[in-house]
Amino acid sequence: MFGQRYKPVVCRKNNCFESVRGRKMFIHSAYDFGFQVLTGGEKVTFFLSDLAGKVIIIVNTASQCALSNQYKDMVEVHDLYHNRGLVMVNVPSNSFFRQEPRSDEEISISCVKESSDSFITVVREVVVGDHAHPFYRWAGDVLGFAASPWWNFHKYIINRRGGLVDYFCPLTHLNSARVIEVIERLLVEES
Repeated sequence: MFGQRYKPVVCRKNNCFESVRGRKMFIHSAYDFGFQVLTGGEKVTFFLSDLAGKVIIIVNTASQCALSNQYKDMVEVHDLYHNRGLVMVNVPSNSFFRQEPRSDEEISISCVKESSDSFITVVREVVVGDHAHPFYRWAGDVLGFAASPWWNFHKYIINRRGGLVDYFCPLTHLNSARVIEVIERLLVEES
């Protein structure tokens, strides 16, 4: 249902996407999107709406990127705030200089080993350009072109109601004071 089957159309300001069948789809929140996850060797759609009431951080990652030390930050922040309602979604991507060459199976096995299954890892996605996952195209529309990923470890923060509230560039670590301030503010908000 997701991936390359939706393309943006002229009415971008209305967050409108047109399916390959020609039907328009209006996007109201991050909860309108899903990603594929590997479960028992099968790809299954995981919807962000399954995380309703949680604060969600979505990070596009790549194992061979010089910034891959930020995986540790992801685990640290997730472990620190998970019990208060934070969920981390890891979106592996080969979009920048092919720095994530591993298969979905290899990524899944590696992430379970390295993170003790502390956050959700989806299958590899394109995060920039015409073939970008619809979530990433929508996020760029909502927050502006500058909010689109320009490298690995770009971060989006979604509030408990599914609203896309902020983004942080790849050079900003998740455990930085700026990001922690936003996380803590969102965690105390009612859903």
